[in-house]
Amino acid sequence: MFGHVKGAFTGAISDKKGRFELAHKGTIFLDEIGEMSMHTQVKLLRVLQEEEFERVGGTESIKVDVRVIAATNKDLAKAMEKGEFRNDLYYRLRVVPIYLPPLRERKDDIPHLIKHFVGKLNNEMGKEINNVSPRVMDFLMDYDYKGNIRELENILEHAFVRCQGNTILAEHLPKDLFGAAEKLPENIIADSDNPLMAIERELVLKMLNQYKWKQGEVAKKLHISRATLWRKMKQHKIEVPRLYSPNQ
Repeated sequence: MFGHVKGAFTGAISDKKGRFELAHKGTIFLDEIGEMSMHTQVKLLRVLQEEEFERVGGTESIKVDVRVIAATNKDLAKAMEKGEFRNDLYYRLRVVPIYLPPLRERKDDIPHLIKHFVGKLNNEMGKEINNVSPRVMDFLMDYDYKGNIRELENILEHAFVRCQGNTILAEHLPKDLFGAAEKLPENIIADSDNPLMAIERELVLKMLNQYKWKQGEVAKKLHISRATLWRKMKQHKIEVPRLYSPNQ
């Protein structure tokens, strides 16, 4: 993060700018801030308070004007109590905190993330995978995602490597997940010219069935308005069964 000067350590054959120096007059993103060593925390605190630092092995103070955005999946308040994270640094960073719920609590985001990663992986690997089987979609919707979005991306990347066709199947999932995927019920949907729309339709239909077509509850679980749910049902030509119509 802070760079080094020539001769600071073995292999340091020339001066090198650090991330903060490169981000001068801009923004730097510090990921997994909770894993930072106490020594590095002290150096970071100085940058935040005094807007200056020294490169490793150097004595010259370098001034920087940087906006810092930090992220972590740790509870930093608890880390402070355990002496693993500095109190002063915590309050320096906690100016405008943003809490992002874990992916398992944002199920409605999953189809959009799948669409994003499918496009990204197709570009990176030169493939034309444009569909996810209903069994895999069910699994991805129900999975716990302890690793959050990164884990979803890793699962899809693994599947892309193994998939030789244009549809990701349960057999393409990582082996440690395959057993869970095999337990998924078989679902059948017709081939679609727009697979991602088919995925959304399958999700809406699944949630409606799960909550016995109580549209208010389904909309709440999907974090959308009831009006939005109604529009999606109309778009996908999903009609409420007569059995449930009087209760809506």
